[in-house]
Amino acid sequence: MAKISHKFYPGPRARAIFLIVGVCLLSIGIWIHRRHAPGTAADAQSAPAAVLHALPKEVPAQADSTRAGLDRHSDKHAVAGLSYFSGTWKNAKNGRRGLTTLKVRTAGESVFVRAWGACHPTDCDW
Repeated sequence: MAKISHKFYPGPRARAIFLIVGVCLLSIGIWIHRRHAPGTAADAQSAPAAVLHALPKEVPAQADSTRAGLDRHSDKHAVAGLSYFSGTWKNAKNGRRGLTTLKVRTAGESVFVRAWGACHPTDCDW
């Protein structure tokens, strides 16, 4: 079998096509990354450090009384039913990766959840 001993050099047209494809892939990657990033670096640099640490890590969720099996016509019962979920919840299957602890707090019709995940050497506050 014959061995190819010379190198292949693309012409100017092929180089232009490769450049266009590369720029398109790069811009699509940046666009996707910006859509999934929670904030920009400029926002983080402009805010003082005290403000960044003071931001809550709790995520508010809307109460859905129909899923909990509560009477949706009575707001008083719906608010009282949310307190059932309040407290600290621990993962029963300790030693697995994933969430280890959930801290649930209710305020009115809102539910605030704070989660900790399995990290080494201590749990990560998500």
